[in-house]
Amino acid sequence: MTHAATNGEIDAVTHPIESGAEIEVMNKYGNMALMAAALKLQNDVVELLIKNGSHIYYSETDYGTDLPRRQVEKQKRSSTRAF
Repeated sequence: MTHAATNGEIDAVTHPIESGAEIEVMNKYGNMALMAAALKLQNDVVELLIKNGSHIYYSETDYGTDLPRRQVEKQKRSSTRAF
C-alpha cells in the first residue's frame, strides 16, 4: 500500500482498505502509507487514508518521527490558501 500511496494510485490504495487491510503498517524502510503520500503531496490518497482511520498524530516515541503530522498540516495550510 505504501508504494501505491507514494505514486498516488488511489485505486490501488482503495482496494486493500475496502478488503479490510491494516492501514498503519510500516514498510521495510519505516514508512507508512500516509507518510509516503504526504511526502509526495498525493492529496487524494492522504484524504482517503485519513478518512479510513490513518492516524496523523504520532510523536517521536511512536515511530521515531512526527513527520506525517507535520507534512499533513503543511499540506492543509497550502491547500486552503486563496490564489
